[in-house]
Amino acid sequence: MAALGGLLLLLLLVLLLLLAAGLYCCYVWRVHAAFEHIPGAPRERSKKYGPIVRVNAFHRVSVLILSPEGVKEFLMSPEYPKDRLVYGQIFNLFGVR
Repeated sequence: MAALGGLLLLLLLVLLLLLAAGLYCCYVWRVHAAFEHIPGAPRERSKKYGPIVRVNAFHRVSVLILSPEGVKEFLMSPEYPKDRLVYGQIFNLFGVR
């Protein structure tokens, strides 16, 4: 009887682990889907589609801006959301808004 309880507990633990992994995969898919319209990382794509490239790293999506003018426009404009950690370190690069 005790072995059956242990087996049932192990099965429940495996099912919870699979559920957590499935939910994490759905989360990663949702984060990546938000930036699907931006071309990926290869240099040929940046030459073809312009100076903005997206990079997927697990659940984090980064957008790279490859031209100095684009970087300045991005940093100086309040309409684009910025990562507070990174932006807090480089906001003085182009002067005060």
